[in-house]
Amino acid sequence: MCNIAIWTSVCKPMYYYMVPGLPYWLLWKGYKYLGIQLQSNKAFSIDLNHCKAKFYRAFNGLFHRAAKLWNELTTLHLVSSYCRPHLLYATECLALSVTQMRSLQHTWQCAVSHIFNICGENVNFICSITDKCPMYDVIVDRRRHFLRNLGKLHYQHSVLYQLYLYFGLSEMYTLDRQCGQ
Repeated sequence: MCNIAIWTSVCKPMYYYMVPGLPYWLLWKGYKYLGIQLQSNKAFSIDLNHCKAKFYRAFNGLFHRAAKLWNELTTLHLVSSYCRPHLLYATECLALSVTQMRSLQHTWQCAVSHIFNICGENVNFICSITDKCPMYDVIVDRRRHFLRNLGKLHYQHSVLYQLYLYFGLSEMYTLDRQCGQ
């Protein structure tokens, strides 16, 4: 029902020079940096399967221990408090595609369906009732908060603040327009 899919893609070879003039071929599928799996593509991209695997690992451990409670809302609150941060790790500073956001939403809905032992449209209904806001809104709010704090943090450094004014404010304007605020 809810499986972690691992895709393999054709990776382009990279040159890695250990000794000047002697290239070593290095096939690079991805690199883990600060807990985020970077992918080799034409544009900057990340692999969310590692974050989803951490979420499922934490969810399975918590779910099997909390199954004795027989209270779905308490279990959902525990999962939301302890497991959801694994799913949302670093989403505020990464430009996620719509597909990646849907993947995170689907992962969360799989957890809700296991907690309440439901499927289909009932999962969407339970998510709309129990969640404060949908996953997309949570990610956008985290991104806005990150950009606001970035502006406050780099206020005294003129170069970084100019970059924030040029890129950060335009992105905040775009996020506000998308959300209708």
